[in-house]
Amino acid sequence: MTLILLSNVDQDVLKEDLNNNPEFYQRLQDNLNGYYNNSGYATQFKELITDLSKVEIQQDLEFYKRIAYILGAFSFILGIGVIFLFVKLKKQKYEGEPNENINLTNQEERISELIIQDKSNKEIAAELFISLSTVKTHIRNIYAKLEVANRQEFVDKLKNYSRRD
Repeated sequence: MTLILLSNVDQDVLKEDLNNNPEFYQRLQDNLNGYYNNSGYATQFKELITDLSKVEIQQDLEFYKRIAYILGAFSFILGIGVIFLFVKLKKQKYEGEPNENINLTNQEERISELIIQDKSNKEIAAELFISLSTVKTHIRNIYAKLEVANRQEFVDKLKNYSRRD
């Protein structure tokens, strides 16, 4: 039987030796179990080896925990960046210049001018001597050509376009 005193050995040295030579410590554990029949010495040694392993595992877990926090923060920042990019692209599309190939008819141009003057559909119909449904049809065609959904978008798009000229 070999007598080993571990109380004065630095834990870092013991951990390194355990990692480099685990068979030795397993044999030592087996010998202690056989000689002392799983009594206090064998149990104490087993707890020491288990504690050393736990410390190493905890250090590994701390490392991976830091990596996870860093990756989480990076993912969060990346996600915010992607959201801002989508918002910017949508805003650019919304504020984009009207297509230069858009050809409004004379009647659509007159209706566009009246919309800009904030005239209602009824007022436009009365001024141009056309029916209300004809005004709505022309407005629907104008919106489709300019890729807008409502009067506010239409007015905003034309204002932004006129600022760039």
